[in-house]
Amino acid sequence: DFEPVDLKTVSITRPTAAVSEEQVETALKELAQAHRGFEDKDGAAAEGDEITLDFVGKLDGEAFDGGSAEGARLVIGSKQFIPGFEEQLVGAKAGDTPVLNVNFPDDYPAANLKGKAATFETKVSLVRQPKQGAPDDAWASELGFDSLPALKDALKQRIEGEHSAQSRAKAKRSLFDAFDAAHDFDLPPRMVEAEFAQIWRQVEQDRTAGRADPSDDGKSEDDLKAEYRDIAERRVRLGLLLAEIGRRHDIKVSDEEVGRAISA
Repeated sequence: DFEPVDLKTVSITRPTAAVSEEQVETALKELAQAHRGFEDKDGAAAEGDEITLDFVGKLDGEAFDGGSAEGARLVIGSKQFIPGFEEQLVGAKAGDTPVLNVNFPDDYPAANLKGKAATFETKVSLVRQPKQGAPDDAWASELGFDSLPALKDALKQRIEGEHSAQSRAKAKRSLFDAFDAAHDFDLPPRMVEAEFAQIWRQVEQDRTAGRADPSDDGKSEDDLKAEYRDIAERRVRLGLLLAEIGRRHDIKVSDEEVGRAISA
């Protein structure tokens, strides 16, 4: 049994941030970099250029399964292929037939290719370079927008959405901190133990997978368990509090709201 704090006494600050023109321009540049497009190039291929080529991979002079392709498109420097493949195509021109000598990494997924030396006989059919110039209406049209200003408006709305999500998250954390500080009541031990067991199980899984929280480094297991038990108690306390507030104010969650949350 506990008495929830009077909600009228709880005050939090929700931060806001307007979207600057600089943010929109930065997002536009990043988008242009990712969807820059290419145009034909007469000269030799350089870093960042896209080439179209056919290739046949061989081990000890014999072609191996999965090592051949026709009309493959590759951006030099994108690291799509194994180390050494793309680098040897720098300087190639349309019509060239360079033979590439590479070594498959020791951790390559295909067991029959791990650590093996291989050659790739290639034929370059086309070299294209990134389109020059600033983004314009034509480029925006290729991305499905009526004009460049329309694209900028869409980017601004996206950034506003990101700001809103961050603002809501900060406000929610502030509210929960205020609730936690305002309540100190006995918690059901079994609920705390169940919550802690779930948290600790996830911690151990993250450790095994190499995803341990860096802030846990150097701490003893006893210290970690004490910290995570505090988190478990906070979660149980807030869960009981929110449930009681919802009950007292007759707050209902509709099936539609649940569906939206699942789809989000």
